Amino acid sequence: MKKVVSLALSALLVLSLAACGKAGGSATTAASESKSGTSSSSASSNSTSNSTQDYSPDGIKVGETYTTEDGKTYERVWNGTGSDLPTPSPEPKITYDNDFQAQTLVDNEECTIILQSVGYDDDYGYYWKIYFKNKTSDKKLNNWFGSCTLNGVSASLLFPSVEPGQEETEVCRWESAGLKIYNIKPQDINTVSFYLNVYNELDDAVPRHDLVDDDFVIYPKGEKNATEPKHEIQPTDLVLVDNDACTLMICGFDPDGLLGYTAKAYIENKTDKEIMFAFRSGGSINSFECFPETDTMGIDAHTNVYMDIYYRDYLDTYEANGKDPTSITEMVMPIVINNFNTRDIYVDETFTINPQTNSVTKSE
Repeated sequence: MKKVVSLALSALLVLSLAACGKAGGSATTAASESKSGTSSSSASSNSTSNSTQDYSPDGIKVGETYTTEDGKTYERVWNGTGSDLPTPSPEPKITYDNDFQAQTLVDNEECTIILQSVGYDDDYGYYWKIYFKNKTSDKKLNNWFGSCTLNGVSASLLFPSVEPGQEETEVCRWESAGLKIYNIKPQDINTVSFYLNVYNELDDAVPRHDLVDDDFVIYPKGEKNATEPKHEIQPTDLVLVDNDACTLMICGFDPDGLLGYTAKAYIENKTDKEIMFAFRSGGSINSFECFPETDTMGIDAHTNVYMDIYYRDYLDTYEANGKDPTSITEMVMPIVINNFNTRDIYVDETFTINPQTNSVTKSE
């Protein structure tokens, strides 16, 4: 059964799977780390001789910072031979929606889960502040969020386990590379869908017990304001198909996808019938024959969907290259799109994509 939670007032929210932190605890931790880091830096500076301060084989001196092409920042330090250490990432500045009203997602005899607030940052970060109360006296409760989407874009969210009789409040960031790739600003997110499973800590002596096992749809701006995701074509998008029946485009690539290098696709069904998207055999990456994990998808009439295209068979090869995205120069995609009922074919072409030049060629 699909549970619909309407957030009557405008909401934004935000979390990334990469980081879940206890609300209110980060400031103390950050202050402690900052104080410790200052002391360490001072000690390092005092122990640095004039000769080591002059260490700069590439023009970057000890104590100076620099940013690499991939956006990472490092500091040149002296550890006897000269070294570089990554600088800590700054804490995100989260803007919360002051008009957002807390929503109770679950409230039963064993647990209570409340979405307290939503927020966002300036780097496509989307956050949820979640309160969880474990009402049991003998069960450690685990949480699993699955099949998550933000305005139709695949996403993920993590929330820690909660001990018996304990309460936890966590600020969690949704993990979704697609937001930036599809240019969807977190403050514009109006539909969040996910499957939530809450269950006891697995133990050989205690059988599994599901406290929550349900689908949810949340409308941060109110259900009346929810809209079908509509992708605006960007200059970097590769439009593979744009005819009377459908539009298909590749909107970007995620080098760190869950199952390796991933192409991010957007499909719009312009017809009043369901259409079927499918891959034929003969696909490959860098001449390595492989079949995409997402091989078929049905798209309802007059709807739009985002889809991740990844090749599990190629994952070992990608990892062997050190997950180097520049190693992928050719992705061959034989694609068929047809009417689900009549099988009338709208598209039957092979597309060869070069992610490095952001170009595509077609062949029948």
